[in-house]
Amino acid sequence: MHLQRLIVADDDYRAKWQKAHAHHETTCEKLGATHLLWHGIWAFKVDATVGGQTDLVYQEPLRTGATPVSLGLVLTEWKRVTGDNVETAYREARAQAALYKGGILGGLELTSHRYLVVVTERQINPPADVKENNVIYRHINIAVDPQLPSVAAKRLSK
Repeated sequence: MHLQRLIVADDDYRAKWQKAHAHHETTCEKLGATHLLWHGIWAFKVDATVGGQTDLVYQEPLRTGATPVSLGLVLTEWKRVTGDNVETAYREARAQAALYKGGILGGLELTSHRYLVVVTERQINPPADVKENNVIYRHINIAVDPQLPSVAAKRLSK
């Protein structure tokens, strides 16, 4: 929610996200990881090189001695959407996030929640949370060029 508000309120921040959206999915991931870091949440890419790569942000606090290093870690899967394939992007993100529990990346991520982030030009109505095999998949939308609420409401209510 904070990220979306910054995009709406800050012209420079919005331009940065629009440039990232136009460039590549991983550029959006990097900006998202930086934003999460501002909130004490570490995001990083795990790359097993031979078939396993994921974005991880852990939800449990990390500690070195008595001082917390991080406020949390969770698993995220980011998708950049440039057309009308939002539902496909969320479906692919959920399938990809589900695969992380096995294979070379198994055991690295928190298993109760996974965050599916779809970056779009205009805001969309993301699907409701889905629970599969005791995992909650939360659907998040980041719009890089959101419309005024009155305009978006008319478009989204159709």
